[in-house]
Amino acid sequence: MSVAASLQRAEGGFSLIEVLVAMVVLAAALTAVIQSTTAASSSQQRLAEASVARWVASNQIALLRAAPGWPKVGLDQGTTQMAQRTWYWRRSVSATAEPDMRRIDVQVYSDAQQEQPVVRLSGFVGRRQRG
Repeated sequence: MSVAASLQRAEGGFSLIEVLVAMVVLAAALTAVIQSTTAASSSQQRLAEASVARWVASNQIALLRAAPGWPKVGLDQGTTQMAQRTWYWRRSVSATAEPDMRRIDVQVYSDAQQEQPVVRLSGFVGRRQRG
């Protein structure tokens, strides 16, 4: 190939094959960026949901701790409004080996079917001594 032919080809631009290969590489890179962004967004949403659910569970434990009476052993469930949505919770109070202490287990769900809890949280409450 002569120097004149090489210069003429260089002035003509890229071949169709070269453009197609560049577009395939660009498409693969953009696909990876979109998947990464989607995964990060989904992860952020799960973390935000878990944070609010943990506040709901903490509030249920705090309510029993602040109540004037000694919590009875048993199950309880209800709903709470927080962060513009309804949360469903189940609370279990159980006896411990220490007679003046009760264990509180709370499960918080994002839907009424209550299949998989968003968060589980446990705490304890001690009997107040008079004196």
